[in-house]
Amino acid sequence: MVSLQEIEIQGFGRSEHDIGFVEQLFGWAISLTMATIFFDESVTEGVAKELCWMFQFFRMPKLHIDFRYHNNKKVLYAPED
Repeated sequence: MVSLQEIEIQGFGRSEHDIGFVEQLFGWAISLTMATIFFDESVTEGVAKELCWMFQFFRMPKLHIDFRYHNNKKVLYAPED
């Protein structure tokens, strides 16, 4: 896992389990440079915005995160690197 550079997560919700998993993953995968996170279809725009900002607190500086809705539309208000 140390050399993992890119991941894609599909069906991400707002459960504590989902959030905890990604937080652990970001901590373990120290070589990670790109993550694409597809939100579950139940995630509303408001929740997506909240989750995007929350991710900024536990991501590594070199990690770019691309947030997308379940239909592959980019989350437009996600923070930029």
